[in-house]
Amino acid sequence: MKTENKPLEGFTFLDFSHRLPGPLGGNILGLLGAKVIKVEDQTFRDPFIKGLFKDMDESFPAWYETLNEYKDAWY
Repeated sequence: MKTENKPLEGFTFLDFSHRLPGPLGGNILGLLGAKVIKVEDQTFRDPFIKGLFKDMDESFPAWYETLNEYKDAWY
């Protein structure tokens, strides 16, 4: 869902977070118009996409994609 009111347009945030709270916050910043750049270590990727959570539940990679859809990625 995109919002018409973009109070954070013109701001850029770096997202070094993983799991749920940080990526969710970055997602909200993106919805509010900010440019959000997700910075992720290729070796130790977010456990939603690779590792513990992904191994526990197949739906976590879809969560990962949803939480990061408004972000640019940098690896």
